[in-house]
Amino acid sequence: MPTSDRDITQRAEAFVIEAYAHAGKPSQHIAHSQLVGELLVESGCSPTTVAAGLLHDVVEDGYATDDEVREQFGDDIADLVAIVTEDPAIESYPARKAALRDAVRGGGLRAQLIFITDQIARLRVAGQYAEPIDRPRLAHYHRSLLMLTTIGHRLPQVDELRWQLHHQLASEDDAPIASVSWN
Repeated sequence: MPTSDRDITQRAEAFVIEAYAHAGKPSQHIAHSQLVGELLVESGCSPTTVAAGLLHDVVEDGYATDDEVREQFGDDIADLVAIVTEDPAIESYPARKAALRDAVRGGGLRAQLIFITDQIARLRVAGQYAEPIDRPRLAHYHRSLLMLTTIGHRLPQVDELRWQLHHQLASEDDAPIASVSWN
């Protein structure tokens, strides 16, 4: 990776660490962002996509503004972060997540990769620590999976998201997956 490529991802990681540390957030927030970045690198994504993946939660979680991300990392990265950031003005969880999925659907391949990788990272950590994920979030992940399987290109990460969702549901009190309501 050229120095400038390494620089953008290192700067993004440092920005995330500083933002969460300043907010007094536990290290798992940082670890999640780092895992998303690592998975994007493993997928062969560009340094700008990896940087946006590292930064994907800092605006949504309120630890940085869109303007700060834009000033520090430029329009390309800030635009990707904006696409994968929920609209806080939408109060209803299902409506907010539906709007997010719509934005990602139209946001292009890089936004879709960040979006699916974020979900995979959350599910991997939940599975690793046997932490259940609440039903509304699982329903959002399932709807995301359906959305991502209907877009024009085939993302290899779709299979892992499907497997992680299956594993998460199967581990919850050994509840049969067929009993889950996705409405």
